[in-house]
Amino acid sequence: ALDVDIERITNSQLAVHTFRQMGRLSGRVPLVAVCSGYCFAGNAALAGLCDVVIATAGSNIGMAGPAMVKGGGLGEVAPAEIGSVAEQARNGVVDLVAADDAEAVALARRYLLYFQGPLAPPAGGFARADQRLLRAAVPERRKRLYEVRGVVETLADEDSWLELRRGYARGMVTGLLRVDGRPLGLLANSAETLGGAVDSDAALKAARFMELCDAFELPLLFLCDTPGFMVGPASERTAAVRKMARLFAVGASISVPFFTLTLRRAYGLGAMAMCGGLAVGPNVFHASWPTAEAGPMGLEGAV
Repeated sequence: ALDVDIERITNSQLAVHTFRQMGRLSGRVPLVAVCSGYCFAGNAALAGLCDVVIATAGSNIGMAGPAMVKGGGLGEVAPAEIGSVAEQARNGVVDLVAADDAEAVALARRYLLYFQGPLAPPAGGFARADQRLLRAAVPERRKRLYEVRGVVETLADEDSWLELRRGYARGMVTGLLRVDGRPLGLLANSAETLGGAVDSDAALKAARFMELCDAFELPLLFLCDTPGFMVGPASERTAAVRKMARLFAVGASISVPFFTLTLRRAYGLGAMAMCGGLAVGPNVFHASWPTAEAGPMGLEGAV
């Protein structure tokens, strides 16, 4: 005889195939989530499974809404208090913030275009900034700050640079661009944050982006300007060993071509990570600015 009570328990809203099926799509097709308004519980989980999350201003994203929070004994909260778009952009959940629904859809379309292969060259070729601007893009004085995005936008075809997760791990710049119509993934150290040192969040951000580009056969360009991995007691409290080592595991496993251009500094393990795990050796393409420096550690630490 069928035990009805047990049958109800084993099928009580847990036989939902959506999340497994969505997970199986990861790495097979580009996945984009557009969040507008409140996105809680299962909907947030589905968004988190996507390669890119686009959220409109004023949105809220969380693994539980107010009713579930209250039911868990955590008190009463308003929907707007849970996972604001500002918070979720800072912690890396949201890749792109849009002003409204129309801009969110436009961003989704723009993102997906990078996975359509090279563009046909227009009459007169692809527009690009005057490449002579690169001569002064990196300051001659090694301790002077500069905006690495200026280098990126000069290298890229006009209006082709799309930065992802700008608000998260600001020392690591990641995004998509085209050069002569060909789509690439780009990672760059930003000297404006921690002097370009790679901290735990920057390592996770870079590793995830490398996996995305590898899954969809986008070559990678690294712009290296780093004194190395971030060190010290505060850094170790962020599980730095595990998170930073992740860059070497991913670098060793990717199959797409990757190239490194050292803009100013390439020191230590952090620089090796910005070269896919190996800075010099067979099958390594590594070029540098004429004034660039490289070594096992920065000059100050080596003296």
